[in-house]
Amino acid sequence: MFTRAGCDVGAFSLNGLAIENKTDITNIFGSTVASTAATQDYEGVAIHCAKGSALCNNSFAKPDLLSDEPGGYTGFSALYGNINVQPVISPGALPGAYVKDLDGQVITDPNSNKPGFPTNFDPSATASLGYAAKMLEAGVQVVYTYVAEAHDPQRLDIPNAPPTPNSAHAYGPGEAGYVAALKTYDQAFGKFFARLKADGIDETNTLFVVVPDENDHFVGGPPSPANCDGVTTPCTYKNVGEIDLSIDKVLLTQRMNSTPFSVHSDDAPTMYINTNPGPTGSLTRTMEHDVDALTATNPITGNTDKLSKLLADRAEMKLLHMVTFSPQRTPTFTIFGNDNYFFETGNNSGCATPTDVVCEGPGFAWNHGDFQQQITHTWVAMVGPGVKQLGRDDAVFTDHTDVRPTLMALLGLTDDYVHEGRVVAEFMQQSALPPGIRNARENFIELAQVFKQLNAPKGELGRASLVWSDRSVTSNDKVYSRYLARIAGITEDRDELAGQIKTVLTAAAFHNKPVDEGTEDSLGRRARQMIDQVKDLADDDRDRD
Repeated sequence: MFTRAGCDVGAFSLNGLAIENKTDITNIFGSTVASTAATQDYEGVAIHCAKGSALCNNSFAKPDLLSDEPGGYTGFSALYGNINVQPVISPGALPGAYVKDLDGQVITDPNSNKPGFPTNFDPSATASLGYAAKMLEAGVQVVYTYVAEAHDPQRLDIPNAPPTPNSAHAYGPGEAGYVAALKTYDQAFGKFFARLKADGIDETNTLFVVVPDENDHFVGGPPSPANCDGVTTPCTYKNVGEIDLSIDKVLLTQRMNSTPFSVHSDDAPTMYINTNPGPTGSLTRTMEHDVDALTATNPITGNTDKLSKLLADRAEMKLLHMVTFSPQRTPTFTIFGNDNYFFETGNNSGCATPTDVVCEGPGFAWNHGDFQQQITHTWVAMVGPGVKQLGRDDAVFTDHTDVRPTLMALLGLTDDYVHEGRVVAEFMQQSALPPGIRNARENFIELAQVFKQLNAPKGELGRASLVWSDRSVTSNDKVYSRYLARIAGITEDRDELAGQIKTVLTAAAFHNKPVDEGTEDSLGRRARQMIDQVKDLADDDRDRD
């Protein structure tokens, strides 16, 4: 929508918007270039141009091909890689023309050999924001950029960072190295906004959006001293690191289960049994019960931990929007596990002795992708024209899917597709609301809020269904059969109702059709009834036989 509206779109370290590997280089530039190209010249940086943009009216541009875009996408061009972007946004062949970070250093490849993309999609704040600033100053109206997490010293280059007791371990909260890393991020953002303000780019005329891709849970022992805060008193840790566990070995030793399988390693791993049995097959049912029974001795606390917290079978994953169009990508089931553990198969690469079944691996200490509140209670920050000054506001339930439609509403643009999220009108000034929302704001908000509880994976219905799934999956086959007989219908009914509500919300936000009171009352009442139905099923103790 941005390029069609006449805007150029820049990207720095954004998967999907920039070249990521040699295959991408081949697809765009051909095999001859790919065979000799340095990846840091081509990956990680791109500008997608509007039609007729001066930025792409040169020999550095290549066709911007989006073969599956609704309505087609022809006549557009793009600049791919620093080797093609830098000469356009910062012309010149001498070192003085190279794009610099916010500290005035040339942004170079990982080995500092030549100008180029600096790292494997984990840039420092000064590099990422420095490149973004240069794009904006060159007239690129929309820029996406990514900054690496601050708690991993292996991915950061922090000047003058205090040493840690073990330089190989991830930082814990309040640790000196972590605080130093965060300080460099604060400084980088300060320089970024000050530089843009001097260019006439600020919150009065520009929309800024900052969002993390996920929250992380710290795995480690208590800090020392107990009253440390990281600001006046640095924290140190005796134990830092996720608990690495070879789940195939634990299954073999505790349950004598040697069924071949693979996992997407994490603290909430998806499990794929090799022969791809169905949900009621004996291999699946045995594996689910065996996984539910697994325990481990926690190397940090010495306690015996139950490893699986909640299990989701394929039926539940479908309800939670975890099943894609490709059957080959659908797991046998998902283990929402103890968030201190990192589940993998084979040897534990993070252990001092890789053959250990369980150990504390100091290389990583921040787990994510699970269901726990600390991981899923994340945030978004917006400032700019049309955005209310609310400070922190935890009263409105929203998630990542709502960012795009809210962005589109603030900018007065419309996408080619119906969003899975909704416009967060509660965060927008009355004058900035699309007419279809402004003319019936309360009806829109009431329907939008119950829609999130109905359709979002972490909404009320999703949370209740996960409890219902776990109890049914881990019970006997009779209980599980009753569950399967009901959840498919509930999912179908939920999807149909959610689709109806999405259509109404989209019409209000982007097609000037306000939500009338009768529609809000009817659809909202049906949504609440469905949510209550699933919550009752989650609380029904009769399914424990």
